[in-house]
Amino acid sequence: MIQAVLFLILTTFTAFTTAQPVDKLTIMSFNLWLAASQVNNGFEKTLNAIKVAQADVVALQESMEIGSRIARALGWHAYAPKDSSLAIISRYPITQTYAFSYNQAGLGARIKLTPYRDFFLWSVHLSSSPYAPYQACLDARDSKDIIRGQHDAQLKEFNGLLDKAHKTLEGSADKPVFFVGDFNTPSHLDWVPEAIIRNCGYTIEYPVTVAAQKAGLKDAYRVYWPDPLLSPGVTWSPIYKNYKYPTGKTEPMDRI
Repeated sequence: MIQAVLFLILTTFTAFTTAQPVDKLTIMSFNLWLAASQVNNGFEKTLNAIKVAQADVVALQESMEIGSRIARALGWHAYAPKDSSLAIISRYPITQTYAFSYNQAGLGARIKLTPYRDFFLWSVHLSSSPYAPYQACLDARDSKDIIRGQHDAQLKEFNGLLDKAHKTLEGSADKPVFFVGDFNTPSHLDWVPEAIIRNCGYTIEYPVTVAAQKAGLKDAYRVYWPDPLLSPGVTWSPIYKNYKYPTGKTEPMDRI
């Protein structure tokens, strides 16, 4: 499965008044689908995608051994632990790193943007199972069962990440904090009563994104596109847009 991105931002990142101002910062989250091994010329296509996006910093998931190779090819800095799904690469210097959180679900880096300004970035990859839209749309599971599954899997990992990141979150008024990655969960801001027609008849308060909100994080996509019915922001599946299972049920489309 290609999992895409739920992009969370703690504070609005604006231009800073310094001797060397940076008036634009582009942060990208990129799940490489088993180290870009599932497509022809995957490494070259990965480099091209980053260049086309004009990214300044990229949080990688499923990067395995190629995170460092990507950074070297770009002439960038990298925090890419060996044999890890997660990596962070940046055109700006990485001055501090934060090791894996619980179940290797996240890692972080402090990145120096200018001589006087830096920020924190966390790359996140929560467990892919159980996947709530499948439980809802394919299995017709009770919403309480779906939430219980997330408490046992994704929420446990995310709470471990919040514990790991708590010091950076506490200082977010001065140093912005970004959580990006593959959360393997929908957002509670998407599965609301107004959008029930899109969500197989369900309204669900997904615990991971609720926990993120309680921690002071903001879902950047929903800040700019607040209506989940008009702007669903679908990221899965980008390949099979009308796939039907042998049962006749359709692949759920969701913003992971």
